[in-house]
Amino acid sequence: FYTASNLERPVPVMLTFSDKDGKTIAHVNLSYDPESPVLTATLTADARIYVNGIEPDEPAVPVVYEPILQQYRSTLEESWNGQQLVDTGLNFMIRDVAPETVGYAVDDLDDNGIPEFIIGTTYGDDFYRNLIFVLYTVDDYGDPVQIFSSIERNRYYYAGGTRFANIGSSGADSSYVTTLKLEGEGLVDMTYTTDPADYVQMELTPLAQWTE
Repeated sequence: FYTASNLERPVPVMLTFSDKDGKTIAHVNLSYDPESPVLTATLTADARIYVNGIEPDEPAVPVVYEPILQQYRSTLEESWNGQQLVDTGLNFMIRDVAPETVGYAVDDLDDNGIPEFIIGTTYGDDFYRNLIFVLYTVDDYGDPVQIFSSIERNRYYYAGGTRFANIGSSGADSSYVTTLKLEGEGLVDMTYTTDPADYVQMELTPLAQWTE
């Protein structure tokens, strides 16, 4: 693992693997926790992975996202109140929809080798249809990073590909609608509006179906 003489701890390292044509097929992010003797390697691949010649079962949800998913499962199963959601930093709007309408997905939306984690609605009325509650990615240290979280006056709807429609309001006479593009750990304002008729229903797995 690499380190530098002027650093107090090892630095994160990403290894990139390419095929014979130069196309990137896998990334390995290495990170080190200075509080414990643990070196974490996160492998993301667009090809089949074999360990000692055997193709292992790949979990539907990367380990880094499992604690977040488990918390959201608990909110639905145990009917958490608003204070519990606030205390754990979870999305407040999730309590306003039927549990069976909440789903999740893991997908490399921006094609950078790092899968995003999404929780949104599987169906609903005009207000909740195509709504994305939260969007996460993984940073260079292998930790989950929240890119956005919808609230009633600042909502995000999926618009296909790497795009999200953002609808916000700070009062009766102040509102905005724009389209944002996902790039890495951030969003870029595309400065145009996506018609609600063009919002896209993301393919989500019902949250109730997830098991550790």
